[in-house]
Parts: sequence; C-alpha cells; structure tokens
Amino acid sequence: MNNLITGLPEKEMSAMALGLAHSLSRYKLKFSPDKVDTMIVQAIWYRTNAATTDFSETLPEELEQELKQAAEISMGTEISEEDIINVTYLCEQVIEITDYRGQLYDYIKNRMLAVAPNLTILVGELVGARLIAHADGDVSSEKKKKKKKKKQENGDLDDTMDTTANTSQELDNKKNDTDNVQIFEKSRKLVSQEEERDTAQQEEHLLDSS
Repeated sequence: MNNLITGLPEKEMSAMALGLAHSLSRYKLKFSPDKVDTMIVQAIWYRTNAATTDFSETLPEELEQELKQAAEISMGTEISEEDIINVTYLCEQVIEITDYRGQLYDYIKNRMLAVAPNLTILVGELVGARLIAHADGDVSSEKKKKKKKKKQENGDLDDTMDTTANTSQELDNKKNDTDNVQIFEKSRKLVSQEEERDTAQQEEHLLDSS
C-alpha cells in the first residue's frame, strides 16, 4: 500500500490500512451485488463457461473464436508480488482484529460474571452488558432532567427575590420623595414667616420715624 500511495505519513497509512481491514472483516470479504464488476461476473457467469457461451451478438466471429480458445487454456491473471504482500498484510490485520474481539469478549464475560452474575445467567453477558449500559444512560438522563428542573426552580426563586427587592426599593424611593416634599414645604413656610416678620418690622420702623 505504501508503494501505491506515496506522500502520506506512516500514521495515516496505518489508519487507512486498519479501516480497510475493518471493512473487509465487516463484510466478510464478500463482494457487494451492487458493484459493477460483480454484475458483470453474474452476467457472463464463470470463466470456465466462457468456452460454451454464445457471444455472436456482441463479438465478431473471429474474436469470439479466439476468446473461446483462450478461455480453455487460460488460468487467469497472475497476482504480482506486491499484491500478495498487501493481501497478506490485510489478512494479518483481520486475524489480529479477530483475536482482539475474542479477548474483548472474554473480558466482558468475566466482568459481567463478577458484577452481575444473575443477570448474566439469565440473558447472557452481551445482552446484560447492553442492558446495564442502557440503564446507566437512562439514569444519567434522569439526573440531568432533575438538575435542569432544580436550576429552573432556583432561577424562578432568584427572579422572585429580585422582584421583591425592586418593589422594596421603589417603596423606599417613594418614601424618600414624600419626606423630601414635606421638608420642602416646612422650609417654604419658614421662609414665608421670616419674610412676613421682616415686613412687619419695616412697617413699624417707618411708623416710628414719622
């Protein structure tokens, strides 16, 4: 694969090869019937039947005869050494992944027997592990809902406290305004009294002078 694709780091090449190995193992090395090459194989059947198949509608007579003669003696295309190396490398990766899957299965089996032996006996280690994972997800979701609800309640309480504080502040402001008005009225009355007193004194002084 390194010879086919150049210029990529070794880390990316390893990840690419691993992904290809996963795909091969996942599909069990079977060709998809949707692929064009598989459709061609299904249409012409096997190579051994090419000698008896009628190609007169698609090929000239001479070319058809050459094709049938070649089909009788041909063993197919030779695999190059590079292809053998790549196929062997991918097969080794498939074997490693299969071994790792077996190790992972043994680990889950041992852990389930230790954590939930009754559940393991009833439904098996794989189903039991999925049930535990699903239950843990439900518990986590319920906890998140409770936290969200509590946060909303705390937020509503804070809003109520803020409203109460604002109302109290408004009442204090109104009270201060009322007190200021009363003080102003008292001051105005005192000034008026002083002015009246001064006016009376001036009138008395004028009368005494006359």
